[in-house]
Amino acid sequence: MGFDFTDFLKAQSPGATYEIASLDGGLVNNTVRAKKTRGDESAPASLILKHAPPYVAAAGPEFPFSQERQTVEATALRAFQVSGILASLPADGPVIVPAVIAHDPASAILALEDLGPLSTLWDMLSPVACANIPEVEFQSAYGKLGERIGRFFARVHTAETASKLYSDPETSKTLSHNLTESIVNDVAVIPIIKRLNEFSIPGAETIHRRITEAYHAPKTLPRFSLGDFHLGSVLVESWERQPYIAGESRKLAVIDWEFARLAGGGVNSDIAQFLASLHCHLKSLEDTEPSYKAARVFVDALVKAYAENTDFNREGVISSNDKLKLLRETLILHGREMINQAFERKGKWSGGDESRTRMIAKGAWYVRKAGDDIQGLKEQENWEALIGGDDGFIMDLFLFR
Repeated sequence: MGFDFTDFLKAQSPGATYEIASLDGGLVNNTVRAKKTRGDESAPASLILKHAPPYVAAAGPEFPFSQERQTVEATALRAFQVSGILASLPADGPVIVPAVIAHDPASAILALEDLGPLSTLWDMLSPVACANIPEVEFQSAYGKLGERIGRFFARVHTAETASKLYSDPETSKTLSHNLTESIVNDVAVIPIIKRLNEFSIPGAETIHRRITEAYHAPKTLPRFSLGDFHLGSVLVESWERQPYIAGESRKLAVIDWEFARLAGGGVNSDIAQFLASLHCHLKSLEDTEPSYKAARVFVDALVKAYAENTDFNREGVISSNDKLKLLRETLILHGREMINQAFERKGKWSGGDESRTRMIAKGAWYVRKAGDDIQGLKEQENWEALIGGDDGFIMDLFLFR
């Protein structure tokens, strides 16, 4: 389990006894489910407990990570609660954000509502899960889930949302942090050159330079962001547990907000990274497989919903020049994360090294097509290649077709 939550539970609910079970998937925290076995009726029947050690839990002390990340997560989650600044946002998805039950900074423990036995989007897009649904129902199942995620994050990433968070001094102070810059640089930027060279990708030095420069440059459109968005960040009611509920009304949650920050990135961070997970998933499959078709439906619906609801596609919100800068940043991060996820999930992708080669090559392609600046990006031959080779992931987010 990695951490003893007994004292915390006794302090919170002295008349109750809980059974603890570790949860898979968490990397930066020790995360468990605590189920009440007897005692105080007023105590929660079940809780999710997260302990934040002063380092990345899965990696150990050699990867230090401030425990302040837990205050960041608690602050972000409280903003979405009924009395919070962003209370209306989850209802717009509709998407669930778990409620904070208690937070003990001294012990670095965060207690959250238990949303129940939900599955990650990785699980929901697995061949086994997709085999449970006729392909004619993919749109009502996976398409509706993608649409809800796209709408929700389009709202999260607006200037209006950032303005609301900035309006509260304590919230603004906590979320205006830079806790993650060093760790992301160490695990997602510096290793790129080695990863490209391992697969003999041409022009590795140029690709690595562009990724490094983009990471350290100011964002074109700073917005409130989740900060680390992948398929494990989304929880869904599985088809096995609720076979007759459409994607439109199926329970859908976004979790793990410890990387959340103001002045982070929207489309050029959260969405670019999330779509990289999905792009790699598609690159690992044959296009005839149900899992491929389900993921394709999900992606298309998400991209369409995000593009239609995001504020940067509205008239007058940003200049055409800044929109191209935003596109360039999005292309680079999407490419960077395709390269990284080919390594981070090594052994989990279908197709072995052959599919990983496709992921890394495509990630490198995106960074090449981003050019050294927006002049190189919009050069006619390069632009036409982007439109033709994007696979419906990035260009449609900006309504560039």
